[in-house]
Amino acid sequence: GIRVVCSFPSDVYTIAEAFLSQDDVTLIRMKDYIKNPKPNGYRSLHLLIKIPVFLLDGHIDIPVEVQLRTVAMDFWASLEHQLRYKKKIKFTEEMADELLYCASLSAEVDERMAALKNLLQVPKPFFSPRKNRHAFRSAGPRTGSRCRGPEDCFRFREQKCQHCYLYISLQLLTIHPYRQEQ
Repeated sequence: GIRVVCSFPSDVYTIAEAFLSQDDVTLIRMKDYIKNPKPNGYRSLHLLIKIPVFLLDGHIDIPVEVQLRTVAMDFWASLEHQLRYKKKIKFTEEMADELLYCASLSAEVDERMAALKNLLQVPKPFFSPRKNRHAFRSAGPRTGSRCRGPEDCFRFREQKCQHCYLYISLQLLTIHPYRQEQ
């Protein structure tokens, strides 16, 4: 599986919706630990999906877990895992309570950063999942149809250049190798 780390909680849902709107992605199960955190404070959106893997003689559908979370959620989850499962330390109820409190602070940071984003009127993401298309907001020159990267690509702004779309999509996401959560 993979883990996608986003800037804001709304980005988690925007990316999930965009991902699930693709024709070759099938949702098996969704667990929303952002709206319904685990008792220990863990927050993340988990998607169990099937994606095709193409072979020489056809394709097979492979199940993949995708975890989507914010930077704050990822920070908390990484440190919580490290602290809770240290072999030489006895994990106490007081430590669990403190981690739960830290999880609530992390959630508050996400809310406050989202409020700041709204105040600053940050442009919407490049990808519009409802239309299943992207729109690059650039004032760059519209010269020719040859791809010169997303800043100058005429085809990208006309929603035809998959090379630039993939480049921008990867710039928006930070992808970490998946590690099994408890």
